[in-house]
Amino acid sequence: MSFKVTTAVFIIVFVVWGQPVSSQAWRIYSDSATYFINQKDPEKAIEYFKKAKTVIPQDSILTDTYISINKSIADAFYISEDFESAIPAYENLRYAIASLYSELNRDYAWTCNMLGVLFNKTGQFDSAQAIHLRAKEIREKLFGNNHLAYAQSCNNLGALYSDMGLWDNAEPLLLEAKAIRAKIEPPADRSPYAITCVGLANLYRDMGQYEKAELLYLEAKDIRAGTNKENAEYANSCNILADLYNNYLQQYDKAESLYLEAK
Repeated sequence: MSFKVTTAVFIIVFVVWGQPVSSQAWRIYSDSATYFINQKDPEKAIEYFKKAKTVIPQDSILTDTYISINKSIADAFYISEDFESAIPAYENLRYAIASLYSELNRDYAWTCNMLGVLFNKTGQFDSAQAIHLRAKEIREKLFGNNHLAYAQSCNNLGALYSDMGLWDNAEPLLLEAKAIRAKIEPPADRSPYAITCVGLANLYRDMGQYEKAELLYLEAKDIRAGTNKENAEYANSCNILADLYNNYLQQYDKAESLYLEAK
């Protein structure tokens, strides 16, 4: 057993068997929560992050420490797909960041982006649009319009408009995100670029532009293949492309081959 794991286990046992008595009790709870995150147990992590938040000293309220704990709680809700709990958690985080710093802040914009994703997932499209536009505005002011954070906002706002059926609004945003990500993403991690390719392909598929969709699905599939095809994203690309061949282009042999490859 490594020292790191041993330390984490000791922390957990200490917290379970007795109440921490030092002024750093919040840190013990936070470390325990981090251990559970690493163990892929977000529900247990949330329990300990909440304990950390309740015992944090008053002079640490609205500090980086307080913000970090709030972010961890929100992220744990998101990981566990408890979106109804994640939304108010990210709202609390957004308020804390604005209070400590300002709204013109990269972390504030990131939190707005997360809220936009959550609002989209829960069908709150008007709220998603407003908060994504705010994130995009802040990121453009902070970084300009040739930055990966700005590209993320373009991508997510474009995906939202696509989900809403606002295709004329979605296409230029997704094309902008694709162009930025193509230029400045590190070669070692092209997964965001592949995500934009799939989003744009989905849009063209829904618009009936199947040839454009096919080329983008193929590009994303090739990127996700990388050096190892044994990954969930590659399988997902195979399935999406197979659906295009099967349901729209009636190219059943190609579809069958891809469905089998995805298994």
